[in-house]
Amino acid sequence: MKSLVTLIALLSLSTATLAKTVSLEDVDDSKTSQLFGQLAQYENQAHSKSELKTTWKAIHALLGLMAPSIKALENFRGVFAGNCTVFFNDKIDSANCELESNHPNAKHSNSTFLPGSLLPQPYWQQIRLGNILLASIYGDWRRGKKEKFDTNLYFKQRTCTGSLSQSDTESLTAELTQSDSIEPTSTQSESKAPTETSSMTPTNSETTHSITPPPTLIAAATVSKTCTQSTSATLTQSWELLNLDWAIWNRTTGVYADSGKQASRFSTQNSVVTDSYTGLQWEASGSASTYNWNAAAASGSAQAYCKNQTTGGFTNWELPTRVQLQMLLDYDASGKAINEAVFLNTQSKYYWTASRGRTSQPWAIWVMGDIASTGLSEAYCVRCVRSDVPVAKAPTNRYTNETGSNLVAESTQVKDILTGLIWQRNVSGTDTQANSKTDCDTLNLDGQSWRLPTIKELSTLVDFSQKSGAVIDQTAFPNTPTKEFWSSTKYRQGSNYWTVNFQTAYTKSDAPTELNAVRCVR
Repeated sequence: MKSLVTLIALLSLSTATLAKTVSLEDVDDSKTSQLFGQLAQYENQAHSKSELKTTWKAIHALLGLMAPSIKALENFRGVFAGNCTVFFNDKIDSANCELESNHPNAKHSNSTFLPGSLLPQPYWQQIRLGNILLASIYGDWRRGKKEKFDTNLYFKQRTCTGSLSQSDTESLTAELTQSDSIEPTSTQSESKAPTETSSMTPTNSETTHSITPPPTLIAAATVSKTCTQSTSATLTQSWELLNLDWAIWNRTTGVYADSGKQASRFSTQNSVVTDSYTGLQWEASGSASTYNWNAAAASGSAQAYCKNQTTGGFTNWELPTRVQLQMLLDYDASGKAINEAVFLNTQSKYYWTASRGRTSQPWAIWVMGDIASTGLSEAYCVRCVRSDVPVAKAPTNRYTNETGSNLVAESTQVKDILTGLIWQRNVSGTDTQANSKTDCDTLNLDGQSWRLPTIKELSTLVDFSQKSGAVIDQTAFPNTPTKEFWSSTKYRQGSNYWTVNFQTAYTKSDAPTELNAVRCVR
């Protein structure tokens, strides 16, 4: 596990002093090792108060081992904050904390790793080697030891194989790599002194099974898998797999922002662009020619173009989904709606996606931002995508009320578990873009602050599983008008704003004086 010590830098802390790294390797301390060994035993067990208590004790013991280095931090006055990553099996293999000393009056910094979130992209390969504990911490050691922790715990994943069948258009079989235990156990706890009793209340937790589907998987499918472990008998499970691009793109990454020029988001090597926000890799240069769309990847098709690419030495290139390609759009750009400094040779044309709506027409995205379905005979450009990232399993209930409970008739807010966004449930009437923005800014709903969504946020609600009526979950969002909805995203030229139509699923711009519907978000 020593190879894991070199980590991708954690998100910067929003404080005045630069964070310093405090690290430990191959910890021999028997008490600390025993605590982390106990944590490893909680795999496949129900989350409980004892697990929360053990987590608290383990982090407290770890900070004790790091105490000399923490006290040596520049300007240390007894208060510190930061984020820690701990790799462990039956004991700690390595621990790395990005910490900074704070002014004595500093408050608990915001947690980088939000409770219940999916495993961050930098650790997708490392989870195969051991368990991972991510913790956002705050410590005040001036009078005794007061410590606060926000944590997520992920258990070592396994490799499984299985078969998959798709009922919509074809039957296919594929080997699946399944992250059987990329499951965060979220805790929020506070301690005062080792000898005092600490009250801990477990927060919501979720289990996430992730698998890598074959490139052509678009629609829902039923998967059965078999996992074999060296320490136990063969396990068999089944579940429904959906093409859930949104699942790993929580709003905390900033992936729903209008801009496509966020600092350090994209990096290019060997003509391959890596998007650190989504974990996807793209061809820096798309196709110079245009191609037809063909699900069977017939010769000369857009699918065949990607299938035959070897850019960067990779051979698993494929056509991107509608969601994936839209995440590249830069709605703040003055010209083409893409970061042209990164994505070279972008044509002023439509680009194919692999997605088809309920009419079976494939979707294409104009480089200026429009999204529309089109005929198979059309010829458009291609930019291929690849990923070794597992696609997350759908939650049993994607939409809940704002507290995470089941929606009822009286619910006025809808929380999307996949994106973390909370939406106004019911809409009424239509208005201009300016008035719609004001309506959201001044919305008095349960005492919360609301706003008009960006075009990318609004697009996350499109749901092609709806066979008739609005292309949105009609249980979560009843009586949704089948017309354009306003976004806060301005069109690059003139005064128009982007909209989404929940009857057609088209994305287009409209004059701000048009009377369109609005659904606020927070």
